[in-house]
This record gives sequence, C-alpha cells and structure tokens, in this order.
Amino acid sequence: MKISTFSKVLAGPILMVCLMLFQTPVTISQNLVITENQTQQEAEQMILDIFVGTGVQVFNVAYVGFPRASGSFVGNTGLGLEDGFLMTSGLAYLADGPNDMPSHGYANGSNGDPDLDKFNGGLSYDACVMNFDFIPFAKYITFKFSFASEEYPEYAPPNNSSYNDKFGFFLSGPDIEGPYSNNSVNIATLPNSSTVISINNVNAVTNQEYFVSNWQPVVNNNIQYDGYTTLIDIVAAVEPMETYHLKLAISDGGDGIYDSGLFFKAFSFKSTDIIGTPEKKPDEWYGLRLTPGIGPSRFTVDLGQQPGKDIRYSVFASTGQCTRSGQLPWSQTFTLDLGQMPAGLYIVNVDVDGRKQSQKLILQ
Repeated sequence: MKISTFSKVLAGPILMVCLMLFQTPVTISQNLVITENQTQQEAEQMILDIFVGTGVQVFNVAYVGFPRASGSFVGNTGLGLEDGFLMTSGLAYLADGPNDMPSHGYANGSNGDPDLDKFNGGLSYDACVMNFDFIPFAKYITFKFSFASEEYPEYAPPNNSSYNDKFGFFLSGPDIEGPYSNNSVNIATLPNSSTVISINNVNAVTNQEYFVSNWQPVVNNNIQYDGYTTLIDIVAAVEPMETYHLKLAISDGGDGIYDSGLFFKAFSFKSTDIIGTPEKKPDEWYGLRLTPGIGPSRFTVDLGQQPGKDIRYSVFASTGQCTRSGQLPWSQTFTLDLGQMPAGLYIVNVDVDGRKQSQKLILQ
C-alpha cells in the first residue's frame, strides 16, 4: 500500500500537484481507497501480500496486462468486503465511486486472452491476467470475490448483446481435463452449480439472488459500476500436497470500452478440509495460535479450549517439503522446536481429531 505516501502529499498543495504527475494514482473517497499498481512486479507481489491466506503455498506468480488495470483497496466497497485487490478491464482507480456515470471506461490497450476468446461475446480486449502455481495442504481451495460491470443493465438480459465483458478462473493440475489452456477448467461458477458466472447468467432476470442493480436507483455510491454480484465463494476440490496452476482473467468483450472489475477479498485464498466452516473468528473455532517460546526457533503452540485425544503436527517449507512432523498426547499447549532450520517461510499444520488448521510462520 502507498497510502502513507499519498497522505504526506496532502500537506502541500504545490507539492501535491507535482507528485501526482509521477506517483502511483490513488483515489480516496469517503469510504474507499484504491491504489493502482505501476509495474508488473507490483501486481505480482500484490497476490503474495494480499490474496494468500492459510493452507496454501503460492509461487511462480506472473502478471499479464496493463499494470494499472490492477490494484489494492482498503475501506468499504459496499460489496461485503473491505480489504483486498481488484482486477479490471480498464484502470483500477476508475472503480471508485460515486456512481455518477452510466458508461465509465478506459481502453488500456492490452491484448486479449485466448481462453476468454472461447467464451461467447466476441473477441476479448484489454485483458488483465494473473497466473500462479500453488500447493494446497488440504482437500479444497476457496476464495471470495465479487464481479461488477458498467455493462449492466444496458447489455444484460432482457437485452441481448454480443458486447459482454468476460472473466474466468482457470484451474489446472493433476487429474483435471478441461477445454482451456493447460487442460484447465473454469471454476468461476455459482455456488453448488455448474453455471458459469457472467453478465448473461447473473442479472436482473437470471439468478437474481446473486445480483445487485446499482443504477436508477444507485444503491452503492462507493463504487462506479452499475451492477454487481453478491459476494461469492469459489470452491474447488484438490489433492493435498500436489502442484496446481490458477489463472485469474478479466477482459472487455466485443469492444474495448465499458469497464468491468473483479474484487477479491484479502487473504481469502486458502485450503481447507471442511467446506462451510465459520467465516468469522476461525481461531476461536480451531483455537490455533503460535507465539515465540523460550530459546531461539522455539514456539509455543496454543490449541485453545477444545480438548481431543491426540495432536498431529507437520511443518512444510516454502518448497513444499515436510521438514517436521510428529504426534503428541493432548495438551492445550506444546513446544514446537524448529532449531537448525534455515530462515524462511514455513506452514505449520495441526490436526486434533480431524479439526485442522494451518498457520504461516517466518523464521528470521
């Protein structure tokens, strides 16, 4: 985030004018702050810093597209999420409200995407694409997002149009055979359904329970878009400890105007063995906490107030290699000794009678 840099600019009007010409564009409304990425590297680091939650190891992040089409946000979007990152088919900062234009957009000049070209709605333009590999530590991956577009309502049912912006979440890996690149499948579907989420499939006529109209009247002035989906959970089954690839992509369709955007909830990309776990206060449900213990590379693991029969634990390095594992009789706390292990990022997994939780740990 570059919010602090922008805040300092406010101290001097002349300095503000000069710096605004060269620094990262930041939009600040009453409820929302959006910071655009300026480089490919910033966009890639954004995934590691903002998207990755517990139970997954993410690597080989690669961004394709105009850097300023993506960015981070803090504050109230009105979409059911307050912090995260966004990918757009135009410029990220144009997603900020108020919603005072019915057709906001910017043709950023990026190429289209071959997978999105396979969707209905003509060729893709201004594609914003994020690729990364990951290793899940549990049976399911999940994340939360909302799709919003300026093409609502003019180019959505009951109106028929070929000018449909497109997006997809393309998952590939072991035993996945799909029609898209790398034999991937599109997991951007409605919950408990094979219906692909799109402007034609989620709108005021079709699957209305997942749609919010934001034009005449405007109900959410925190963003610019004229319609959007409710906050949706994406869930996909995976094999723990195998390597997968995920591609997040959005583009204009049929032409390069009327922008659309994807809002992703911060730290929501994670793996879990249980679907439908409580979203709020997961630590109270599992009780797992790590705190520094006595001595170097020693940590106290606190399992909370949920007793069980035994404890199984494992520690994975960022390479995916298991570096520690063991089984202990039940105790609310135990000491985890990581002595002689090199500095770096580790994932600690704890299983108490089938209740599983993971947590990141950095050795310095």
